[in-house]
Amino acid sequence: MSSIEAVFAAHRARIHAIDEHADVPDVALDDVARVIEVEDDQGAGVAVIRRIEVDPATQMAMWSAPRPWAIGLRLHGDRIGDLASRLLERVDDYLIDNAPRGNPNHAALVRIAARDVDLVRPLLRHGYAAGTVTALRTVSPDSDAPFEPGAAIRQARQEDRETLIALATALQKFDASFGTLGEPNELRPLIETLVDSMLEPDSTLLLVAETGEGIVGYASIADPESSDWITSSTTLAPAAYLGQAYISPAARGSGAGTALTRRLHAEAAERGWNGILLDYAAPNPLSGPFWSRHGYRPLHVTWQRRPAHPSLGRGGRVR
Repeated sequence: MSSIEAVFAAHRARIHAIDEHADVPDVALDDVARVIEVEDDQGAGVAVIRRIEVDPATQMAMWSAPRPWAIGLRLHGDRIGDLASRLLERVDDYLIDNAPRGNPNHAALVRIAARDVDLVRPLLRHGYAAGTVTALRTVSPDSDAPFEPGAAIRQARQEDRETLIALATALQKFDASFGTLGEPNELRPLIETLVDSMLEPDSTLLLVAETGEGIVGYASIADPESSDWITSSTTLAPAAYLGQAYISPAARGSGAGTALTRRLHAEAAERGWNGILLDYAAPNPLSGPFWSRHGYRPLHVTWQRRPAHPSLGRGGRVR
């Protein structure tokens, strides 16, 4: 086992000890921009930097900055925070030379286990902010107390397409206001493709909440086979991914969102799934409280610095 592989293995064991349900996806070392190592008698760390070019004609353009720099940190030892600070300083040296200054199309992204709290202070000191929370709920068929639903829940139909496009567009624009998503110039075709894919019954369950005023919200969940890109983040299996959920502003607080969520949980339990993952913007004042009330808790957090270039150095000095 190489020294890097040893650090990866020790990091994974450390995360498992912190959070039994958090896992660490493998980091491929091929086609990476840079691998940085630090080591002392207290431990060791590795940063893997990968530059990604997002195709504006694909769905990824909705979820990401056009040119993200994905930075994987793997650390083990007695002084994790100190090791993280040293690694992030070296990462900054690299980005100073390679990321354009002041360009918001470039974002530096660091994803960590939510309970790996020793990394929080170093990330803050290097100009990162919590961007996206990946949350997990353990599926239980009878964990939800009775309540009075605020809407009727049914499976979406093809004739709902235009309403779903309007709701999905509203969701995208609302979430984009928190600075964690992409803002493609041609949003409508991407939304249409997204809605059409959700309406396909093979891998996605798409539900709508309906009142006397019509459809007021929707939620979709992809089965575990279609969610393997994210389920490597958890030891809980099989796990599905709740990719979309939105209630129109006028219907918020009516119980429609709770009705949708509980129906999804019941469907997941019936299918034998053990976990549900979802993402929400950390600055969103609505998402965190709502999902927490429904049994979700942070599993991973993606920290973001946008622009990626570290314009301010230690002590606020301009670089």
